[in-house]
Amino acid sequence: MTEEEIKLLAKWTAQLWELYKKYLKVDMQQWDFDALIEELQRIWEESGREPLILDMGTAFADDIERRKL
Repeated sequence: MTEEEIKLLAKWTAQLWELYKKYLKVDMQQWDFDALIEELQRIWEESGREPLILDMGTAFADDIERRKL
């Protein structure tokens, strides 16, 4: 992995963490969860469909959903 790839991965990971922190504080309703999924999709698309970003985004969404049940 090149230095540039690492920097891009760090950028997307930081975006995921910001999103996680944002939604962790929300009293989730279905439309909030839908918005979360849309934002995760956008980050994943911007990453060039990086599998690691998809896996992290999925884990974050699962964790937020689990905490809200």
